[in-house]
Amino acid sequence: MNDGPCRRRARPMTALILTAGLSVLLSGCDVGSDPATVALTLASPAALIFPGQAPTRIWVNLIRQGPVGMVTLSVTGVPSGISVDVQSPGASDMGSLAFTAANTAPATYPVIVTASCGSS
Repeated sequence: MNDGPCRRRARPMTALILTAGLSVLLSGCDVGSDPATVALTLASPAALIFPGQAPTRIWVNLIRQGPVGMVTLSVTGVPSGISVDVQSPGASDMGSLAFTAANTAPATYPVIVTASCGSS
């Protein structure tokens, strides 16, 4: 059978999976006399990332109760070869994490997302 000049073989794609845990550190977040609390949720608890492809974005939502100041996000446990662009919520209630992979071994990598008070 002749495949012809227009027939191409599909290149297998290797995916990386990041699973995210949550941590909230609120020391110094109170901007008034009432105690402040923040609930942090991720739009997705996992990200499927393909090396060389567009970033995979996970939205982070905050529910503030009380006078909470500026909130920043950080991510720990990101393996070598994966970069993360963190957009902290600051004074708003939404931030995001955009993960990009280079040449990282396919596996499941747990990462921790932490919300804390500070500059955005």
